[in-house]
Amino acid sequence: RLETDLKVQHLMDVATDGIYRFQPTNNPVDYPTVIDQLRKQYPAPYGPVQYRNAKGKIVTTKSNVLIGGMYLLLLEKIGNTWQAVASPKLQHYGIPAKLSNADKYAAPGRLNPVRIFGESEVRLISAICGGDITADILDQSNKTIVHREITNTILTADQPTNIGKIIDRNKFPVGNGRILTMVRHILECAGIKIVRGSGS
Repeated sequence: RLETDLKVQHLMDVATDGIYRFQPTNNPVDYPTVIDQLRKQYPAPYGPVQYRNAKGKIVTTKSNVLIGGMYLLLLEKIGNTWQAVASPKLQHYGIPAKLSNADKYAAPGRLNPVRIFGESEVRLISAICGGDITADILDQSNKTIVHREITNTILTADQPTNIGKIIDRNKFPVGNGRILTMVRHILECAGIKIVRGSGS
């Protein structure tokens, strides 16, 4: 009776906490040897598998199949957690700001959006899609009035995850964002003026 109770308790602990690896640093046997011994003593079941197909027939695979759990780390930048934000915190120039120790706990979530376009990504999208699309995307986060309009569109949309057009470029044309304005001002002080060419 006691042995049965201990087995049941052990199974309950496993069901509650799951199976995890216990790896003390002072183990007398080195871990590569442990792994080899485990593979020999508890070989993975590897062979043909029977399954029911879409028509309801039982099918046996011709090749051997190994079935087991696999941990995957998804690197999709989709922001699908509660802490994800659609609109970043802005600094005094009106461009996305990095959170500091003073304000990173000021809100329930982190007001720090995922970084989709770094320097390499901008070069790639420029080469593939052209300069107009690249300028449009960068203008969305670096122009305060466009940023505000996009946020308003998301908040007032009937289907926030299915918005056909996030910004009306007839009302809010590309250009004159904060960063571009500052660069133009500095260059114009030196007698240099940027003009838009015919090609992108």
